[in-house]
Amino acid sequence: MNKFKGKLNNFNSYINQHSNTIFIISLLICELMSWLIHAILHGSLLDSYFVNDYYNTSMDYFNMISYLDTDSPYTMNANYPPMCFLLLKIAYHFIPISLRGGVDGFYYRGLMYAQIIYIMHIVFLIICTWELTKKLYDGNYFEKTLLAISIIFSGPVLFTLERGNLILICLPCVLFFINFYNSEKKLERRLAYCALSLAAAIKIYPALYGILILQNKRYKEAVQTVVLGVLVFIVPCYAFDGLNSITGMIQGITASSELQCNIGLAYNFSFINLIKMIYTISGLGAPTTISGCLIIPLIICGMVYMLSKEKWKKVYSISLLCIWIPNFSYTYTLILMIPPMLLLLKSSNYKLGYLYRFLFIILLSPLCLPKIKHLEYGMKFPLTMPTLIINAAICILTISILIENIVNYHHEIKKGCKI
Repeated sequence: MNKFKGKLNNFNSYINQHSNTIFIISLLICELMSWLIHAILHGSLLDSYFVNDYYNTSMDYFNMISYLDTDSPYTMNANYPPMCFLLLKIAYHFIPISLRGGVDGFYYRGLMYAQIIYIMHIVFLIICTWELTKKLYDGNYFEKTLLAISIIFSGPVLFTLERGNLILICLPCVLFFINFYNSEKKLERRLAYCALSLAAAIKIYPALYGILILQNKRYKEAVQTVVLGVLVFIVPCYAFDGLNSITGMIQGITASSELQCNIGLAYNFSFINLIKMIYTISGLGAPTTISGCLIIPLIICGMVYMLSKEKWKKVYSISLLCIWIPNFSYTYTLILMIPPMLLLLKSSNYKLGYLYRFLFIILLSPLCLPKIKHLEYGMKFPLTMPTLIINAAICILTISILIENIVNYHHEIKKGCKI
């Protein structure tokens, strides 16, 4: 009996020491298994994870390029911030004037001049993500390389690449910020704040990561970062319609929100979509009005942040808020789960750590699962099993963190009372 206990203890010790290696290899295996199944099924289930608009690949990028044929992209109800169009305008200048003015984004997707700059843009961001992933993870060279590979081939990153969405710029920016915002070197902190400002100018909600600066009581630097963020957001407006560009962007966001919220439940991980899923699956039908779609996420994420002592949990709460708050948060927003996952791997091992690692594997794997055929007839994006399971994993992960935090907080209070 004692020998058995000794072997069990040795096994548990081995697992604890190599938990990160096991996680990385498990994530890679899940990714490989998904693609093996896709190959066996001739890709018939690819559209359960990736968008079922089969001829629309990369069009998030090329549609926005086509909007630059006009004097202002906001005349086309564009919903991207001005910084996005300023960066795209640089790419647009590589297209000969004689070849501009195509009918739509599909024209530019087929144009060599536009494609070359797009490919360079993608390769550069992939390299940045690769290097920053290795920088953030504390492991040996072999583990760092495998982890970087698993991140690049993760479901959310591949989904973002397939869509051509500019949120891909935000990933290395956020990773750079997480790496260096707490650096002892002032220059590195300044560069981290610049990276965050760029991410916020691209997608707005990454600005929430700035809360981490306040946590370190660097209030002066926090104010400076806010000023920098506002400038980086506003200055690009003057490449178009001035401050009227912001009004046009808001109108575009409103129009796209109304459209995207009525085309089905698939590929969407916003809080409002989560509520709609619960109504639909329970047979209650679509809710006419959804109250608390802003307040409830703020309360939940606020509680996770305030009660958490571990850095990865605080970053997770911010990432979750960035995903939950918008009316539509497609799978590409899940790339914001990569920073907290990397920080989790740096934290000390404990029992719930295995649960958290398992749930992150679900969040990052390109799940090969079927659609849910009996729901949402006639919708463009009918609910799929991967969407359902990933939403469930997010809920389980959030609830688990909350419960653990509350239990730890209760234990601390009891210890304080005893003292």
